[in-house]
Amino acid sequence: MGSMDGYRLGKLLFDANSKPQLKLGERVAADVEAVIAEYRLSEKEAAALRGKDLRAIYEMNVHPLLTRMGYMALWGRISTVDYRAALEGAVPVEY
Repeated sequence: MGSMDGYRLGKLLFDANSKPQLKLGERVAADVEAVIAEYRLSEKEAAALRGKDLRAIYEMNVHPLLTRMGYMALWGRISTVDYRAALEGAVPVEY
C-alpha cells in the first residue's frame, strides 16, 4: 500500500476551511504540536504544517484549491502571485 502522507493533512485543511467553530487557525498558532497529535499527522505532514510549506502540501497530493483555502483559514490571506510562486515548477499546467 502507498503512503498516506497528505490524507490527514488534507482533512485538517478541510476542517480549517469548512468548520470555523473548530478555531484551527488559533489552535495551530497556540500549540501546533497538539493539533499535529490530534490529527495524527505523519512526520512529513507535520513538517509541512510547521513550515507552512505550500509546495510540500501540494506534492502530497492535497488538492490545490484545498491547499490554498486551508492555508488561508490557518494563516491568513496569500496573494495569487505568492501562491503561484510557492508552487512554481510543481504544477504541470499553467493556470
